[in-house]
Amino acid sequence: MAFISFQPTDFFNIKTWTGTGATHGITGVGFQPALTWIKSTDYTFDHTLTDAARGVDSQLNTNNSNGESTNTDQLTAFDSDGFTLGVDS
Repeated sequence: MAFISFQPTDFFNIKTWTGTGATHGITGVGFQPALTWIKSTDYTFDHTLTDAARGVDSQLNTNNSNGESTNTDQLTAFDSDGFTLGVDS
């Protein structure tokens, strides 16, 4: 029987970027994410969780009472090695 060895980086990775107000891709994740947690480190914007099951337009706002919201300009795609951000990122 063969054993498969997994590492945390097979399923979890952290990427940081500076928002520019323009669409751009975040690459180098090492896999196609099924869940992203986007959080500003400089401002008090809501942090959002987006998953592949709900789709890129539906976000969970975990730091306020809004629950789920729709935003078509923040996360626009889950890519094979990361994700693509829209102008509201």
